[in-house]
Amino acid sequence: MSGELSLRDVEGVGEKSEAKLREYGINSVVELAASQPAVIAKVLGVSALKARLIINSAKQLLFQREVIVRTAREHQEWMEKNVFRIPTGCRALDEALRGGVPTRRVTTLTGPYGSGKTQLSKTLVVNALATIWIETEPGTLSLDRIVEIARSRGLEISLDDILVVPAEWVTTPQQQLLAYEAAYRKVKDVGGDLSIMVVDSFVAKFRETYSGRESFPLRGEEENRHLGMLQYIAADSGAAVVLTAQVMGVPDLEAQISTKVRTGGHTMKMYGGTPIEHGSGIIIYLDKVASDRWSATIVDSPEHPSKTVYFRISERGIVDA
Repeated sequence: MSGELSLRDVEGVGEKSEAKLREYGINSVVELAASQPAVIAKVLGVSALKARLIINSAKQLLFQREVIVRTAREHQEWMEKNVFRIPTGCRALDEALRGGVPTRRVTTLTGPYGSGKTQLSKTLVVNALATIWIETEPGTLSLDRIVEIARSRGLEISLDDILVVPAEWVTTPQQQLLAYEAAYRKVKDVGGDLSIMVVDSFVAKFRETYSGRESFPLRGEEENRHLGMLQYIAADSGAAVVLTAQVMGVPDLEAQISTKVRTGGHTMKMYGGTPIEHGSGIIIYLDKVASDRWSATIVDSPEHPSKTVYFRISERGIVDA
């Protein structure tokens, strides 16, 4: 596994190069293999050709250690044994998701303020137990609320089973990336289990850091690095990775029509662009449609048809409408 590999195992990476990569935030062979040549060339002060050779060396190292080829039948049997579903608390949503939010992939919850993204995440935590929670906006993680949801459902939850990286330690996208690896490394160091990792909000620091159109290419590169690491954690740990993402207005009329078609009638678009759209295995659009009624629309998934269901939020977290 790549956890046994060191950056120094990659051809072309010596002691000084390793230090430069780690300073930038690239701490593993997986991260190096998923990096853009232009980024590596800048970080290491080498030519684009040399950067490509280093990245290819990292990929080859992973191929030698990790790439597995199965028949379709073998893969189906493996998936049935190793992919689990975490209940959401709402039977209609669980049915739409064929049992709940799946493990071993990235699921993104998007929607406007007050649409239930964090509440659904906390309900998933109660049903999953062993958790990493990356908080990027101060005050969004209420452990009392998680305990309330658990007790209302007749469940006992130990706060020792939840690892938290508080928002005060996540002030930039780069620190956010380091938070994933630091928290996951702590789980592995103690030989613990991981059922779910929540990043709430995934896009907040990107919105603060990359505000102008001229910064979109840099934002995209950084988002790809994050999603590559999160996909790796999901696959390596067998956990569900759940991201929350705010939405933004779409001023262009033609773009609004396209957004409505893709989101089941909503005119607000998920912030983050193509990287998060393609990097998420499942995207669920949440919205508040009445004083005590919310909607959840599966807008993108390789295994589920698009569908809208309804739920409420109570002391028990997400519940049937």
